[in-house]
Amino acid sequence: MSGGVLSGRWLATIGLALCVASAVLPLSHSMVQRTMRQHQAEVFGRSWVALVTSGDLQKAFHLTADASRPTPPAEPNAPPKASPYETFVGQPVIKALEAAGKDANIRISDTLEFQANSYRSIVVRQLYEVSPGSASSSGASTKPVDFVLSVQRATLPRESMSRWLVTSYAFPKTDANPSGAQ
Repeated sequence: MSGGVLSGRWLATIGLALCVASAVLPLSHSMVQRTMRQHQAEVFGRSWVALVTSGDLQKAFHLTADASRPTPPAEPNAPPKASPYETFVGQPVIKALEAAGKDANIRISDTLEFQANSYRSIVVRQLYEVSPGSASSSGASTKPVDFVLSVQRATLPRESMSRWLVTSYAFPKTDANPSGAQ
């Protein structure tokens, strides 16, 4: 064989390797990004649930999308409406989580949805199970609280960096509980 054929074979092998790499890299990059963002969402979600179970509701509220929205002015001659914070504190899910106590066991059962609109706009919905810790009062319920937490990484108006926010929290919908409320 001549030297030209051997160098051509190496060039063809290198070209094939580059083709395979260019097909695999976008998939692996996507998988790595998903894994990283999902882990970030889990860490953020666990810390948010820990804030609620410890009773630090003010801090937990400030990490929700509702806290970042401006409060509309009250309408004249209308009865006063509850503030967004009062509405947050009155939610059945929040009450159930707070009742679990600060030593509650927080576990993610499943990731229900991962949606990446862009690298700065990501929505993750996860199913959580929170059971009261061993230090909970003897009168407290020991039944675990299952709920779905949705978090979003987004850039808010007037901010340059994207951050995680809680967008919703609800009891899961089941055949016995079609509305998601308990």
